Amino acid sequence: MTIKDRGRAALRRGADALLWVARRRATIVGEEASTRSCLVFAPHPDDETLGCGALVARRTRAGAQVHVVVATDGCNSFSSARLTPAELAAVRHHEVLAALATLGVDPEKVGFLGFEDGSLAEHLGALVERVGGVIDRVDADDLVVPFVVDGHPDHRALATAVREHLQRSDHRGRVLAYPVWLGQRDAWTAGRHGTSVLGEAMSRFADVVARVPTEIVVDPMAARAKRQAADCHRSQLTNLTGEPDWPTLRPRDLQRLLRDEEVYFVVRGTPGATVR
Repeated sequence: MTIKDRGRAALRRGADALLWVARRRATIVGEEASTRSCLVFAPHPDDETLGCGALVARRTRAGAQVHVVVATDGCNSFSSARLTPAELAAVRHHEVLAALATLGVDPEKVGFLGFEDGSLAEHLGALVERVGGVIDRVDADDLVVPFVVDGHPDHRALATAVREHLQRSDHRGRVLAYPVWLGQRDAWTAGRHGTSVLGEAMSRFADVVARVPTEIVVDPMAARAKRQAADCHRSQLTNLTGEPDWPTLRPRDLQRLLRDEEVYFVVRGTPGATVR
């Protein structure tokens, strides 16, 4: 194992440990919260399920209004010789609608912003405008967004766009942030390299875990619905075309993402809970 591989493994272990701490200190969300309307922002088709599928299932089961916005088209998840980017985007569009139907979301309440996969940071101004229009129109009790320090640039850009809109908006709803890729170096160092990266990453992670309130959704029925919804994202779980390099989610990542509980960082709605 190379030094880089050992560093990545150590960061994943550290992230897992700190998420364990976050879960232990989290407030368990009661059934009464399930009636709150919510607007979910997903960077890619599948984040709506992997990041917050149990919350969505629980709220639709309770009759709450749930809207979902998918920011990118998922066309660049793999460079295929058998599917064009447009064809892959169409596959992922179908998958996310099927997954959300499994979670109980009305297809009329699913929106697509249509940005190219991987491009959100390049179009932040337009993203803020589009995101803001949806937030103002839906006016949900809770906004459910990616964590601003997550490991994928699209996740960080979408979280930043929501935050920038809220800084100049009169929207007063809560903001719950879901982690997906916290065990990656980019989650805490924005892609920077150097010998101090691992220590800096873990220091920032520990600070956030200690400072930002957390909530946890524990609902076995909703968790089962989440796992069923995840199965709809076949392009991410299976070798869709048989090409040798087709990437799929690793078993250890799926095990972490599809556990029986979901952790949320309360980045707005509790005093002092802002992550920058």
